[in-house]
Amino acid sequence: MNLKFIRDNQCPLCGDSQVIREEIETHDGEVNQHCNGGVWEKRTFSCGQTLAYIPNFRQTEVSKYRTCRNNLECKLRQRKREQAKEALLLFIDTLDVDDVYKANLKEGRFWI
Repeated sequence: MNLKFIRDNQCPLCGDSQVIREEIETHDGEVNQHCNGGVWEKRTFSCGQTLAYIPNFRQTEVSKYRTCRNNLECKLRQRKREQAKEALLLFIDTLDVDDVYKANLKEGRFWI
């Protein structure tokens, strides 16, 4: 698909150039078109980062929700979450409750 407004052919964070999805927003089979002539476009790279063209502002934005897996901030956040999960699982083992309840807690079932 040839996107008319998104010009970037690589992830702005890691430089990945393999595109896995391109889309133009449609409704009832017709392309949604802004009154200024632009259309809503999206391009997603294999690293997970999505770029979106927003015709209201006539600019391409980097998605805050579909982010680059190679981003150092994202990797650090994921590493901290894994460490927190490991610490929580170790703490559950120290609780003075029965083993069935501990197993339930480890599986995310918090009811009594």
